[in-house]
Amino acid sequence: MIKAEIIYSPQNYVEAVTGKCYVFKNENTCMEIEKRLEENGFKHLWSFPFTEIDHIVENGLDVVLVSVAGFNERGQWEERYRWFEVPDGFNVK
Repeated sequence: MIKAEIIYSPQNYVEAVTGKCYVFKNENTCMEIEKRLEENGFKHLWSFPFTEIDHIVENGLDVVLVSVAGFNERGQWEERYRWFEVPDGFNVK
């Protein structure tokens, strides 16, 4: 189930889950999100490509949409989004 009607930035997503604020370097955003979650005891919150909504619905996962936009290998800005799981009891803040 989609738990928010907003698109989170990586920083806002991690802060909403952990309660702590981090600055991201935008080198490998997904890996950095996973690292910060794991540091705070949330190592089993997975992320899924934007196109995997059927998998999310079929498995009853609680997710929010996170923008992981960044520069691609050609140096061009690219908009990208991923579904990130949220823990039980997650509330939109």
